[in-house]
Amino acid sequence: MTTVIELRADEGILRVTTSLNNQVRDHRMRVHFPLQERASNSRAECAFGLVQRPLAAEGGPNEWGVPTFPSRRFVQAGDLTVTHEGLCEYELVDLDGDPQNPLTTAGALALTLLRCTGWLSRGPMASRPLPAGPENQLLGAQMQKPLTLNYAIALNHPDPYELADRVWSPLQIGTSAGEGSLANEGSKLDISGMEVDAVLTDSTGRLVVRCHEPWGQAARMRVLGRSGQIVDLLGNTLGPFAEELEVRPHQILTLSLDPT
Repeated sequence: MTTVIELRADEGILRVTTSLNNQVRDHRMRVHFPLQERASNSRAECAFGLVQRPLAAEGGPNEWGVPTFPSRRFVQAGDLTVTHEGLCEYELVDLDGDPQNPLTTAGALALTLLRCTGWLSRGPMASRPLPAGPENQLLGAQMQKPLTLNYAIALNHPDPYELADRVWSPLQIGTSAGEGSLANEGSKLDISGMEVDAVLTDSTGRLVVRCHEPWGQAARMRVLGRSGQIVDLLGNTLGPFAEELEVRPHQILTLSLDPT
């Protein structure tokens, strides 16, 4: 196993690449990050939002409460943010008490790098008397092959969305023939107040922008100098848009912008 740690000049992000040839079956491999500030909860990205989770997970008579949770691109605990590529499982560990006690805190975050299994579900087992699903044997889920796993960490980062975009969506540079001139810096599409999920053109050539409000707070969304229509997912017009709009907590919004 080889781990390469990269720190770029003037960037407070530690990028990590772990490479290995996995030949072990039925196991989970995790990396543990000690927290400078102990945490009583975590925040992780999910589809169109953030979810805050306590240390304990809900269980019941048919299964233990297992506090291993999913995340889409990043997870935060204490002053630590971990953004990952395809590694979608984490857990807060090193607890100083009962996880059901609201005063209990965690001293580390565990990120799953690799989970290897040969079955979709099995049972009975100690954690549940019945299988979670069909007892189907799986092909390839033991992940016995060369693997490259990527993630990045940052401390006290104010915007986890900006961090994930910076790490996983680097600026692409290209050249093409053309006439005229542009300023040395600027943006052809200036959007604030919401997180952008997609920018595309529809069948008529209009620019379509889809975005969402992730923080659970009312906000003012702005597209500098642009107007158009608010549309649904099928492109049907719901109302006009003129540069600014008040948005609800967790609102998902699609705009069809007029040509400039």
